[in-house]
Formats: sequence, C-alpha cells, structure tokens
Amino acid sequence: MEFSKDDVYTDEKTPYLRPCLCKGNSEGARIIVAGLTPTTRITPLDAPVEAYLEALSDYYKFIRLYESVRNKARQNSASRIRARIESLVDLIEAELKTPVIETNIYTYPAKDDKELKKLRRVKKRVIARSNSLFWRVVEASNAEIIIPLGAAAAREFELTNPGAREIKTIHMKHLCVCGDKAVRDLIERLKKSLA
Repeated sequence: MEFSKDDVYTDEKTPYLRPCLCKGNSEGARIIVAGLTPTTRITPLDAPVEAYLEALSDYYKFIRLYESVRNKARQNSASRIRARIESLVDLIEAELKTPVIETNIYTYPAKDDKELKKLRRVKKRVIARSNSLFWRVVEASNAEIIIPLGAAAAREFELTNPGAREIKTIHMKHLCVCGDKAVRDLIERLKKSLA
C-alpha cells in the first residue's frame, strides 16, 4: 500500500500517523494484526516526511528508523510489544505462508488506553483521522481475517467500524498477557479459517 504526505503528516511537532507495515506484498496478505495504537512516536524531527513514507513501504527500513528513534531516546531498540508482534507475525507467516499486515485501530501513537482517552479530547481531529486511516487500510486490503490484539483493540474495532466490508474477526488477548499456548491456539484457528 502506498501513502502520501497528507495521509501521515500533521505538522512539524506532531508524530506521524503509522498506517501499516507489511514484510511482503500487502496485496497478498490474508491476515491483519491490529493493536490499539503504536507506542513509539516518530516525528518530522526524526525523519523528513519523504524518508518516513519510503520507510513505510519497506518494512526493514521502517524497523531501522524505529530502532534509531528508540535508541536516540535511550530506550531498548524494540519495545516488548514490538518484539512480540514481530514474533507473532513471523510465526503466522511461516505457518500459513501469507504476508501479514501490521496496523493499529488508531494510527496515532499513544503509550496506552489512558493516554488515548486524553488524546481524544485534546487532539480530536487527529485521532479521528488516524482511525479513518486504519479503516482505509482494512478496506484497501485483501485480508480475510483481522486479529485485534487485546480487549481495548477489540472494543475499539467494534465501536469505530463504519460498516466496513465483511472480514472475519479472531480476537486474541493482549500480547503482554498471552502465552505460547494462546499463540498456538491462534495459529490453529487461523489454519481452519483459511482452509
């Protein structure tokens, strides 16, 4: 999927929106994994918009940019959730032989549900725009299944659905609280659903 400056840029100090990532060809992706929000803020001060857009179209460039931003902030190169999402996506791709689109119900970064609630009041337009961008990704994809990660993502997926195309939903606990058995169960459910 391709995005423009108008899709991701708000102003010089506001974090970019993060529509989606995909290691392979997003047109061939049969599954979408959707968190609530990205947590790492990447702003125009971290990368010019052209470089950010280029990174969105190349998964590995994006990861290098992401790690650079986190390292500059003296954080681990990957958040705990980012590492778990990458592991989950790698497993799905290996087991089901399909690219996976990674996205968030709100494409504007927030550290958690509590911060998102506050942002809804102060940055109402940007938050609404970020959710519209998520639904544009869903509509433009050929995915057959979406996996909201955690109760908050599942709730917001249902609440904000504008009557999007029919897509099967398989809920999963937040990656912070689910273990290997939950992930294996998810893989089996995906195999059955895509058979």
